[in-house]
Amino acid sequence: MKWHIHIGPNKTATTTIQNALNHARKKLKTLGVIYPKSGLVSNAHHVFQWAINIEFKGQAPMAEVFGVKNIPTLEMLEDESRQEAKQSNVENILISTETFWDWDTKRIKRFREALGEDEAEIIMSLRPHFDRDLSMWQEVVKHGFTKSPLDYLDRYSDTAIATNGHAYYERCTRWKEAGFNIVPIPFPKRSVNVPVWDYFLDKTLSIKIGSIQVPSVLNDS
Repeated sequence: MKWHIHIGPNKTATTTIQNALNHARKKLKTLGVIYPKSGLVSNAHHVFQWAINIEFKGQAPMAEVFGVKNIPTLEMLEDESRQEAKQSNVENILISTETFWDWDTKRIKRFREALGEDEAEIIMSLRPHFDRDLSMWQEVVKHGFTKSPLDYLDRYSDTAIATNGHAYYERCTRWKEAGFNIVPIPFPKRSVNVPVWDYFLDKTLSIKIGSIQVPSVLNDS
């Protein structure tokens, strides 16, 4: 099996892509890819994150927010995903959750260990730091943050938190050192004349699913 693990980050059209992938599951199967139901909540595979949180912290607060009470182990989630792939006679498993973006080295190594001998690559969307950080500030303001953009950029942004000031490089290094291949893709410009999900799939798996009816979602770009 080969795993294609999309980790975002936030503000790179992740929600739109996840909704499209979930609603095109049958089409994806015909193209040799499974977007597994295992670990799926709100069209993304956040349950994988909660399984890790339970293992490392003994709790997963966000699971309660989504009303998820019984969280499988990481191995159970992966085995269920493999079974879905085998039943569909495909070799490629695509999961997506931006919750992996902030994982530390211990979590990443644990995940790689659980995947065993399966191939695995990390899909990371590249968006200019300042552009994405400013978009994140706008998002946290919606949820009650009252500080200025400069205060957010200086204290809370990915750029500020990164030990060397290079957030993408730091995260790529963590995954690479744990044995994952890295597939970076540029954040799609609005001028790109294809659906954002087709842009994503073409850059990562060299496939397209075409136009589909996707329920409207909040713009996460």
